Amino acid sequence: MTHTASDSSRRRFLGQLGAGFGTLALEALLREELRAAMPSQRSAIDPLQPLAVRPPHFTPRAKSVIFLFMVGGPSQIDTFDYKPELQRLSGQPLPASMRKGLEGTTFSNVTHGCEDKLLGSQ
Repeated sequence: MTHTASDSSRRRFLGQLGAGFGTLALEALLREELRAAMPSQRSAIDPLQPLAVRPPHFTPRAKSVIFLFMVGGPSQIDTFDYKPELQRLSGQPLPASMRKGLEGTTFSNVTHGCEDKLLGSQ
């Protein structure tokens, strides 16, 4: 069946466009199946030691890493901002307005055989 320019319509255009997207989707699915069927380049995971160190996927460029894991640590705004009021109050007792609402610790400090060291309750 041959189509002429007069047969062109929006419906025919969208139909052909949809068929093209279906072909692209089929190609992507087949590519994933092919990739899953191929043997992996990664080293196999030992079932007895699944968390054992494996070789990296690529050659690392970093010589060293600083890893900071600070759960509940102060934010960088609180640590690196200049605080002139803190400099002015340095060495003085804490004002009553700042002590309001503070609670003590829930641990009882007991010496467990060590006269010079306080240890928390066990």
